[in-house]
This record gives sequence, C-alpha cells and structure tokens, in this order.
Amino acid sequence: LRTGRSIMALQGHVKQILGLDFCPVTGVKVATGSDDNTIKLWDLRKRKAYYTIPAHPNLVSSVRYSDCGDFLFSSSYDRSGKVWHLRN
Repeated sequence: LRTGRSIMALQGHVKQILGLDFCPVTGVKVATGSDDNTIKLWDLRKRKAYYTIPAHPNLVSSVRYSDCGDFLFSSSYDRSGKVWHLRN
C-alpha cells in the first residue's frame, strides 16, 4: 500500500466491474460482476478468468460467495437476485 501500486489487474470484462468477492474457502478464487451483464470467475494463481456466466439481462450490481464457497449470489438492475451452484 505504501507504494500506491497494485500487484494485479483483472482484465476481461467488456465494461466496468461493479462487484467483487473472494471465495472464503480457497482464498485464491474471485467472482466479479459487471456492467456487461456477466459474472466472471477468476483464479488468482493463474491470473485469469476460468469461467463466464451470462448472468442477467441487465448489469450485475453485486456478487457474494456463500460461506461454504459452493454458491454464488448475484443481484442486478433487472430487479432480480440469483443463486448459482458452483459445483455443477
């Protein structure tokens, strides 16, 4: 933090990222929700997205992992919330 430099950038969404959450189980997986209506799942060790979910018909405003890491919750400006089972 003292240098003011980031150590990694997550690039892959077409539009801005509006929500981000770390998987509490692995500590190396991240979910991002974007203005491009998708959720991307990232592996920080590989520094890239490994899966894209076409999540909502409107922007994804937030994402959140469940405590066990098996589920991902998303909300959108389409006035819906969804639950995704990540083990399928």
